[in-house]
Amino acid sequence: MRQTRYEDYKYVIQDLTHVYVGARYTYEELQKCDEAPFKLRAIIAQYMLREADPSLSVAEHLLRLRDSDLSYMVYKQLKTRCKVHEWKEPDGRKIREACYVGGLYDMDGLRALADRAPQEHPPILEEISFKKLAMMAVSL
Repeated sequence: MRQTRYEDYKYVIQDLTHVYVGARYTYEELQKCDEAPFKLRAIIAQYMLREADPSLSVAEHLLRLRDSDLSYMVYKQLKTRCKVHEWKEPDGRKIREACYVGGLYDMDGLRALADRAPQEHPPILEEISFKKLAMMAVSL
């Protein structure tokens, strides 16, 4: 029997200044991922797993964060940017029919988006990116 796995939005890509992570990864999978930088895995072990279950996906965790959470402060310190699709109703000008529209948000923008999003159409988090310089500044 052939087993198939859903791997969309599960990737780690690096360039000179950023690390891009697919938001469908769970923290446990990121810990085991060889492509993830060691510093990112250490930050997850030290800070994120204090508040989040290892089987929780990064997307689910980010959409539930509050201003007082340690994870939220760490993500802000990392200068995290999130690629998100949000539900938009038709406005008669730009959007002619209801659909998901993509955008890039920082942590404050993501929090505001998660708070105002309708329950029947939650935001879809696709990717998060960190600045490598900010990651190096985080102490363990």
